[in-house]
Amino acid sequence: MNRRPRIGLTLDHDDERRRYELKRGYVDAVLAAGGLPILLPHDPGAAGAYLALLDGLVVTGGAFDVPPELYGEARRPVCGPVKPERTAFEKDLLEAALAAEMPVLGVCGGMQLLNVVRGGTLYQDLAADAGIRGHEQPPPKDVPHHAVEVATGTVLAALVGPGTLPVNSTHHQAVREAGPGVLVTRRGGGPGAARSALRPRRAVAPRGRARPRAAPRRALPGAGRRGAGLQGMSARRRGPRPAARVLVVAGLDPSGGAGLVADLDAVRAAGADAWLVAAALTAQGPGGARGFEAATEGFVLDQIDALVEGRERAGAVKTGMMGSALNAAAVAARLAEPPLARTPLVVDPVLAASSGASLFDPEGAAVGDAFAPLLSRCRVATPNLPELAALTGLDVSTDEGAVRAARALPARAVLVKGGHRRGAPEDLLVEGRRVTRLAGRRRPGSARGTGCRLASALAAFLARGMALEEAARRAKRLVERYLDG
Repeated sequence: MNRRPRIGLTLDHDDERRRYELKRGYVDAVLAAGGLPILLPHDPGAAGAYLALLDGLVVTGGAFDVPPELYGEARRPVCGPVKPERTAFEKDLLEAALAAEMPVLGVCGGMQLLNVVRGGTLYQDLAADAGIRGHEQPPPKDVPHHAVEVATGTVLAALVGPGTLPVNSTHHQAVREAGPGVLVTRRGGGPGAARSALRPRRAVAPRGRARPRAAPRRALPGAGRRGAGLQGMSARRRGPRPAARVLVVAGLDPSGGAGLVADLDAVRAAGADAWLVAAALTAQGPGGARGFEAATEGFVLDQIDALVEGRERAGAVKTGMMGSALNAAAVAARLAEPPLARTPLVVDPVLAASSGASLFDPEGAAVGDAFAPLLSRCRVATPNLPELAALTGLDVSTDEGAVRAARALPARAVLVKGGHRRGAPEDLLVEGRRVTRLAGRRRPGSARGTGCRLASALAAFLARGMALEEAARRAKRLVERYLDG
């Protein structure tokens, strides 16, 4: 007797009522096709373990949007609500499933996220971005509302037939640019609006695994908010891989207490992986820093170019110790070019070691001017209080002064690290007029590299699609867990 194929189903969550939710139609469809539905609660670190149990994956839809930061755009007012934790978890699953060449079905927002994972983009709002209206279907929701064209020679055409297909959908977003290797199989609503099914140019299923029977030719059940989508995708690499990657440009601390070694540890603890670029070398150990040598700006750029020339992309960039004003300017210029121009940037403006030894040569310029090219490009800067004072020349001895100094920087947002303040190490997240306090608890003793870890973890969580405040809170908790041992 053949084993029933086990199909994973992702879940929505209702934080207010503290429960997971899933439309029954998803479960019924898997059962009707001879499969065994496996529900997948959100656990950022469990993607590999979940997939080891499964023969196929369904990423479901819901009444929320894919964060535009994931496809290199700033969030605009037309964008709807987001669910960063769910999106990060589903992104983990999709990356690992594609790497393992597992059959994947994306429905509604699941299809859209799948395209983004493959490097594609979305319309944040069909009406505002493409002038396409009429897809916010009024009740009843379970009857056809508009037609789409099914492309011939596709998996979808084999299931439902080519030509025009009436569908029900309620959505305000759609695929704008298909990711590399993705083929649009259904369009509707206007030129350039691919809102349904996508598949890669080579769709495969893992050998030796049973496949569920094809569903009858009828409307797919369980449609969510943004329209039904169907996807079977694969990648050539086998085995799970991290959901996101961070490009880290920083200095090397040979003791491992700070710099690139600490950066890599923090990024991985945050559920991502890292590319590491050495901007400087330091001579330091338990007795403190003795000196440093900045790499030439040309060599720093060579390292970056060697990493980004392939198909893989960084989901965020973090800069730490630059060593020199020349490096800071050169890196900022390179980050303004494709493929990194739209990648979220976290700038940790390292000026000195914990022992007080200088780690930055401003090349005769004011420190603030030397860092201005990087700060003006970043999503968030993460100075501590001494660094904030050096960058702005302002008094930061009070919270009010620190907030004023943060607003004087050319960064979009500033996370002022509170390790140097009296009392509890409360961080201040300054976004324009909004100030969010991130409380902390002072631990006995001292530890090096906590600023590196915080900024790198923050970059990792941004790469995983989280909003800035949530990413900052998670990064702070990650550092506190590190300090607690």
